[in-house]
Amino acid sequence: CSASGNLNDSVGELVFTDAVRGYTVSYTFRCSTTASGFNWSVVLAPGTWEVRLARGQYSTAANVNLVGVNYQVLTGLAVNGNVSNVVLAEQSYTVSGTVTVNGAPPTRDGVYCSASGNLNDSVGELVFTESSKGYTTGYTFRCSTTASGFTWSVVLAPGTWEVRLARGQYSTAANVNLVGVNYQVLTGLVVNGNVSNVVLAEQSYTVSGTVTVNGAPPTRDGVYCSASGNLNDSVGELVFTESSKGYTTAYTFRCSTTASGFTWSVVLAPGTWEVRLARGQYSTAANVNLVGVNYQVLTGLAVNSNASNVLLAERSTSVSGTITVNGAPPTRDGVYCSASGNLNDSVGELQFFERQRGYTTGYTFRCSTTASGFNWTVLLAPGTWEVRLARGQYSTAANVNLVGVNYLFTTSLVVP
Repeated sequence: CSASGNLNDSVGELVFTDAVRGYTVSYTFRCSTTASGFNWSVVLAPGTWEVRLARGQYSTAANVNLVGVNYQVLTGLAVNGNVSNVVLAEQSYTVSGTVTVNGAPPTRDGVYCSASGNLNDSVGELVFTESSKGYTTGYTFRCSTTASGFTWSVVLAPGTWEVRLARGQYSTAANVNLVGVNYQVLTGLVVNGNVSNVVLAEQSYTVSGTVTVNGAPPTRDGVYCSASGNLNDSVGELVFTESSKGYTTAYTFRCSTTASGFTWSVVLAPGTWEVRLARGQYSTAANVNLVGVNYQVLTGLAVNSNASNVLLAERSTSVSGTITVNGAPPTRDGVYCSASGNLNDSVGELQFFERQRGYTTGYTFRCSTTASGFNWTVLLAPGTWEVRLARGQYSTAANVNLVGVNYLFTTSLVVP
């Protein structure tokens, strides 16, 4: 702090808030003002103020031991006159322990982690949250600190903390077997003194199975998928959600992994999972017949042990029909629509909504498909669908007489 270039460095921050009146003011501790202690002085309006204390930008460089949260040091500082000798007393405790996965230390590729360029790689993240006071802090596991296991130590403010464990940026490269969610390892870590030997025990299970569409494996264009440039193409996506704990993870079907069917395997935390199935970026190119919604294939997948042969059965029905306007086919300018540059122009849009399951899909009428009328066909999942019709981007240019609203045909198209 005595170096001339560091005198103005921020080493701590006070924030004063009067929520009733919407007032906020702050005070910055700097190297130049803290040689004799962290004394402070501010001018405040009358009111009742909350005071919070946080680390400054250079607290680490200046070896300042403020705790790494926005610490609530006072909640009822009454200001109705000059006040002096206000002590803002921050209290903190050291909390430490270790992480296990299924009862053992997490796996770790020692060869990868010992390479000089990888020593600082993040291979896991702990996040500590004290929601009643709005505190959040973290701890990063790195290659350089995990050779003897995933031990950790943090400084926490008093309170009751939730602890979550997540994979780091280089967990895959370092072959670390933390599960791919923001895992809730503790919900009630009470901190009112130093605590050691806290075991953060992550449990996970392998769940696997296959996908069917209308009782058969999904279709797949083997010629497309066997092309060397297409092997990594995504042709389907599974999303697993455990909403009570805020977990989400996914599995991607690729050309290279679907030659023998749409089999899948994921590692999941304990809980009750919803599973949804969606088309991948290259499903159309690969002629994969998954329906065009975020299909709810399971709502109560209970995971408390390894599970295999889980069948994710998608069903869809081809629904087709035609559009009329006042009892006749919609008008359409054949000269405009037959021009080669206009064949793909959108002249109308059908929208299908299944509100209960959150499904949305559509059908686009184009110049090239409407010469014989506005006929349509879509694949729909089971449910009760709302159907709406809107003008397309080029309806005016093509003289299409659809009304200029998102027209409601029905709210009860039942697809079994």
